[in-house]
Amino acid sequence: MPADTPDCRYLTLAAASHSSILLKGESPQLYDEFRAHYFNLHQPVNIVEAEQVEDMVRSRWIINRLSSMESAIITLENGGIQVVYPDVAQMPERAQAATAYVALSTGGSSSALNRDIGRQLRIYKSAVKEFERLRKLRLQSPPPPAPVAHEPEK
Repeated sequence: MPADTPDCRYLTLAAASHSSILLKGESPQLYDEFRAHYFNLHQPVNIVEAEQVEDMVRSRWIINRLSSMESAIITLENGGIQVVYPDVAQMPERAQAATAYVALSTGGSSSALNRDIGRQLRIYKSAVKEFERLRKLRLQSPPPPAPVAHEPEK
């Protein structure tokens, strides 16, 4: 998508707000590189395709985050983190995220983690499938007619 199109400017502004996806300790630069990789790979040409790529990026980022918290959650559930870090503020950021996740989970954090990873995988796969459908439809459609130049009335 050309950088000066309205669609691209919209997505650039939407991505500029890292606060909606990044947790404390996650790198905005790493997220931007991760996101750019997906956009370079898929090359969306309109806002609808770009939104599907954005969904892929967000879902995969969350899957990676949840997967990285798994060992911290298992340690936390076995009491290991509280013993080493009686004060939550002293915990490494990933352990703090795991502690918050466990506190917010109902029905056991391991099952909640698996449920959340599964949900994000479904979102990711749905976005990939929809992107492929839209791309196929666009490639099969004839190009729109060129705009007709109108002479100003005198």
